[in-house]
Amino acid sequence: MGELYDWYRDMMIRCFGFSGSGQAADAMALASMFIATADGLAIQQALDPEGFDAGPAFDLLRRTVEEVLDSMGAAKQEQE
Repeated sequence: MGELYDWYRDMMIRCFGFSGSGQAADAMALASMFIATADGLAIQQALDPEGFDAGPAFDLLRRTVEEVLDSMGAAKQEQE
């Protein structure tokens, strides 16, 4: 299971557009937080499919990740 999560984190890092090692720790942290949140929402949906709508939370997660990625891009440009 650990290897699956390693792969999942690597895929998230690629999807987020990280390619260098300059922000490797932040990329790994963001990927881990994204996966943990997505897993938690999926579990809540599975446990209460009629009473819990994960859609709004996933929408907020997407917007939050976009904002974090934008701010990380801005920070990277400032460092260059």
